[in-house]
Amino acid sequence: QVKGKHLVIGVLLAATLSVFFVFRAGRVKPMSSKELSKLGEFPAFSMTDQSGREVTPNDLIGKIWIADFLDASALNSEAPRSSRFAELDRNFAKAGDLRLISFSEGMELSQRQMYARRYEAGPQWLFLSADASATTNLRDALASRLKLTSSVMMTSFVLVDRNGAIRR
Repeated sequence: QVKGKHLVIGVLLAATLSVFFVFRAGRVKPMSSKELSKLGEFPAFSMTDQSGREVTPNDLIGKIWIADFLDASALNSEAPRSSRFAELDRNFAKAGDLRLISFSEGMELSQRQMYARRYEAGPQWLFLSADASATTNLRDALASRLKLTSSVMMTSFVLVDRNGAIRR
């Protein structure tokens, strides 16, 4: 009689787990880039990273990237967003096709290197900078494509697909 109870409990447990996993598998499906809205191409730019290397959108073709803008005059207020980027960097350290791009205006090479060390940035996280007008023009062009104000753009993350298209 005890064996029979254990058998019934085992069968009920197996059936419950099977139903749970079948139900869960039916609800969770990966999204493709075709399911995300395409908001245009990322604007052209040419900036240097924390190693002094020039980077353009062509260098990022084939990679998925997430971009943000840092206010170099107020880096302490950027800590929460940079901490989120640092978490992404750690969690996706082995994802060879992901790049994290932080744009900043007029941030000196040594400042970008210090900021990268502060957040223990891996090689997939690039800190890009150029003169103020180039960065402002990029931010404004991107804000226009996304129908955002420049100030909202400074607090937003932007997803870019492998072909350089902005996605949402």
